Amino acid sequence: MRLRTKFLLIASITSSLMILMLKFFHWTLNEMLSSFQFFVFSTFAYSAFLIVAAIALVVLLAHRDWKHLVIQGGAVMLFFLIPFDQVVLEADYHSTEEERATVIEMVLNDELAPTNSGHVGSIIELPDQYKHLSVDGEVYIETEEDRTSLLFLSDGGFLDSFAGIVYSSTNEEPQTGDFNGHYRAVNKLEDNWFSVSAG
Repeated sequence: MRLRTKFLLIASITSSLMILMLKFFHWTLNEMLSSFQFFVFSTFAYSAFLIVAAIALVVLLAHRDWKHLVIQGGAVMLFFLIPFDQVVLEADYHSTEEERATVIEMVLNDELAPTNSGHVGSIIELPDQYKHLSVDGEVYIETEEDRTSLLFLSDGGFLDSFAGIVYSSTNEEPQTGDFNGHYRAVNKLEDNWFSVSAG
């Protein structure tokens, strides 16, 4: 019995850490793995978590042992309460701030121009040394009247679901419809720069 309890404790901790790490590193994993591999890995992680939670619930009802379910409940709270996307976006922005400013300067000086139109706006292909600034090596640009906005994608999801960093020449916060997005979260990083999640 003691061995089973110890195994369940390890399984509770491991499955909880797995879903938190998956949430925190999902963009990195998405780049490293194919879509199918990422789907299989995330399905395995969430399924393992749910199976362990079900076993922990049975243990709670049978033996009044709370610790396994408390661990998993804590993981669920962290999963939903910590804005992982914003934390990652802010870290990404601050680590590449100067390079992004250089790209903006090149765009505003017409050294970089759109090559074609895409789903979320006109597309500018980044030079090789700046391709790492956007998940697909491209930035999206929208211009209206005196405002120029650029979107550096950190994660391109399905349809209109995406996350990234937006530059706004007029310091206006991105609005619903910009880059075809319906924004769930918009956070100001500093003047002219915003992190966004849409979907």
